[in-house]
Amino acid sequence: MIKIKVKKIILAFSLVLYVMTSSLGQVVSAEDNASSGGMVEATAEYPSEPDIYGKSAILIDADTGAILYEKNSYDKMYPASITKIMTGLLAVENCSLGEMVTYSANAINSIPYDASRYGVVPGEMVTLRDSLYMLILCSANEVAIGLAEHVAGTEEEFAKMMTERAKEAGALNTNFVNASGLHDDNHYTTAYDMAMITKEALKNPSFAQVLSSNTYWISPTNKVATENQIWHTHRMLVNTRADYYQYAKGGKTGYTDQAGRTLVTFASKDGMNLICVVLMSDTENVCNDTKRLFEYGFNNFKKVNASSDETRFGQSHDSYFIANKELFQYSGQLLQLSSDYITIPKDATLSQMGYYIDYDVSEADDTIAYIRYYIGNHFLGKATLMLNTQTDKVMELLPDKQNETATDVMSDELPINIWWILGGVVAVIGVVVIGIMFQKTKIKRKIKKERKKLFK
Repeated sequence: MIKIKVKKIILAFSLVLYVMTSSLGQVVSAEDNASSGGMVEATAEYPSEPDIYGKSAILIDADTGAILYEKNSYDKMYPASITKIMTGLLAVENCSLGEMVTYSANAINSIPYDASRYGVVPGEMVTLRDSLYMLILCSANEVAIGLAEHVAGTEEEFAKMMTERAKEAGALNTNFVNASGLHDDNHYTTAYDMAMITKEALKNPSFAQVLSSNTYWISPTNKVATENQIWHTHRMLVNTRADYYQYAKGGKTGYTDQAGRTLVTFASKDGMNLICVVLMSDTENVCNDTKRLFEYGFNNFKKVNASSDETRFGQSHDSYFIANKELFQYSGQLLQLSSDYITIPKDATLSQMGYYIDYDVSEADDTIAYIRYYIGNHFLGKATLMLNTQTDKVMELLPDKQNETATDVMSDELPINIWWILGGVVAVIGVVVIGIMFQKTKIKRKIKKERKKLFK
């Protein structure tokens, strides 16, 4: 037995078998490629979309990345205080929750008199945890500047960090110049970018808890001797307010004259986790728009598992890879789909979704390709087509009891019986040699006959 790296083998070898056995299901035809640029079109229809007041908006599935609704979602807009989602995320990523933040006179005095604030005074020392709650629930601008100074020394340097971190989260059309969201012509984002930033923020458990709290008690400080209860400015989160929405779990509000009402909200229902961003709205409509979009998402979509619901990319038990397992010293399917979830219309199946196959030729892991699902221009999520490196022997071992041999088998190397390979090579060489010898003998006989004719 020898082990041969499978990545290069499978990319060439499986393409041949793909055509010979059709074991991987549907293949994009030349006609499909010509008409759709390599994308197989969906046969299902997309749910009718609602009308909203806000100038720009987006609704995404936080788990799958599916874009369920969008309106001018890539247009540059002013974010106002929803900026503070990025401010808080950077603070919690660069500091511990228990460390003390000392607020400078600059942080307190550099904001306009009518800007929202908590009421921190110069020299006050507040834990980072309490500062985050002031920042998000009260939308405190002096806290935003104080956190920026604490993390980066100056608000300007912190704003550069914010823009860079936004790009890492997939927000490529965002530029931050301050930590608060107070208006500046060069401080802008898009609805899509804010959804990506929020999606990233929710991956941090500590900060997700802050965003999800509708009330909090601020601890005493060196300047204030008593606790103080604060409430979230997001009206959809507080059950005593008219705009309360029972499935809303958290978010952030924003307002300036130039930005209008801006709102980021995330909600959960029946296993679906959605993020909604509405920009350039007003007080009367911003919460209603958000509710309408959430109801559209929850009522019209569902999540399905690619590995169990996809019927077009699996291998049957007649597959070449399984039928010839003695050649590969392997039991089970060689290729498998990941267990990623895809968000699709409730009355449809995954096999009705359009898709595009994006091949991965890197050697970083066992990934062969990414299958990206669509209906028209609506991205629904992606699944990964990968090598199945687990053999029957490995699956008999628990993860915490795998020895060196098991770990070796689990690697991205495929054991191949060298005698089968050598036997095949010898057989091919033998056929070639016999053919050559036969051809030479035939030529000699022909020459001999010609000579006999000459001497008759």
